[in-house]
Amino acid sequence: MAPLNGNIEVRDRATLYLKLLGGEATVGEIEKDVNEFLFGSLDVPLVNLETSLRNYEPSDVPFDISSVPKETKSQPLAEKKSTGKKSVGPASAVSDPVSTVDASYEKLLSSIPEFADFGKLFKSSAPVELTEAETEYSVNVVKHIFYGHVVLQYNCTNTIPEQLLEQVIVFVDASEADEFLEVASKPLESLPYDSPGQTFVAFEKPEGVIATGKFSNILKFIVKEVTIGSWRSNFMRC
Repeated sequence: MAPLNGNIEVRDRATLYLKLLGGEATVGEIEKDVNEFLFGSLDVPLVNLETSLRNYEPSDVPFDISSVPKETKSQPLAEKKSTGKKSVGPASAVSDPVSTVDASYEKLLSSIPEFADFGKLFKSSAPVELTEAETEYSVNVVKHIFYGHVVLQYNCTNTIPEQLLEQVIVFVDASEADEFLEVASKPLESLPYDSPGQTFVAFEKPEGVIATGKFSNILKFIVKEVTIGSWRSNFMRC
């Protein structure tokens, strides 16, 4: 069975419609006549015919339309439900929301008596660098948010081998943060070379409202020269 040439099909359709439009046939009758002309009286489903034609391999044996199945295969219900839906496996089960609280921070803060009555830690920020990379003393800050308090954790590192820092603390200027009240601080007793340590400052904030403000920080400490055993007081803005 040779496929219909596109131009011949268009010509035949046009000829047929012109002929039929000249008569008194209805639109439904015209469509019926067109299908009859183009396809004849097919007693097999077009889907099956198309499949059989696609599978037919040219040979000396001509295509036999009687070999086309007359029954259509219905898609199983289970296959219909799965069609168009990606399989996500066991991990598709609804999981609990990811917590924004770092367990190590929560454990650290709960071990400090000054912050014991602040309640549950709500959120911790990513570390924010307060000093330049080449600075002798490196400092970054992490903001811990409680319901009625904010705790600033200053992570400090001494990069000078000949120095030992003692009584390390950050003085926070909150003059541009009127809604915050400093309520506690915890200095770092000793900061040896290349051994990070933390000092903390806590503020009370209004409950149930969004409070904003700007903080300025000054790092203060006592310097001890490791080689000669002397000491001196010092500070650095950060």
